[in-house]
Amino acid sequence: MPETDDEALVSALLAVSRTMVALTARNLAELDVDVTLPQYRALVILAGEPRRSTDLAAELRVAASTLTRMSNRLCQKGLVHRFQRDGNRRTIWLGLTPAGRDTVGAVMEARRGEIHRIVQEAALVASGRTLNLLHRFVLAAGELPDDEWWQQWQRSADEAPRPTRRRAG
Repeated sequence: MPETDDEALVSALLAVSRTMVALTARNLAELDVDVTLPQYRALVILAGEPRRSTDLAAELRVAASTLTRMSNRLCQKGLVHRFQRDGNRRTIWLGLTPAGRDTVGAVMEARRGEIHRIVQEAALVASGRTLNLLHRFVLAAGELPDDEWWQQWQRSADEAPRPTRRRAG
């Protein structure tokens, strides 16, 4: 049974998606970054801006308890910190530490390098139409174009409130 154009596009994008996940896993391993793929996804989201823990759980599509365990691990690794805003002690916010920001940046740069190598090796040339299709796909998925993502990444650690140290009592 022949595929429709939509089915063929979905199949191609699914194959690209698997490739990107494989590249990410390989880059995490090569850089010896001690995070899982779901933890890395949380870091990438937080690189955009700090999030309330409930919002991050919803964005990751995980239960609040799962996010609590994940954020505990990321805090222990020094990649994420918790804080409160506007004196509201019931709402927990999560933000990247400078180490978390640097980790995300290093993995993204490694991925960029590997993708560039693949594009060069395969002698790929994209038409304006193909680039537009990919751009629209990224936006429809709720992601940012690469240049905008990097701008947010640049600001992420600079704008996030620093964790406060508690005094020993």
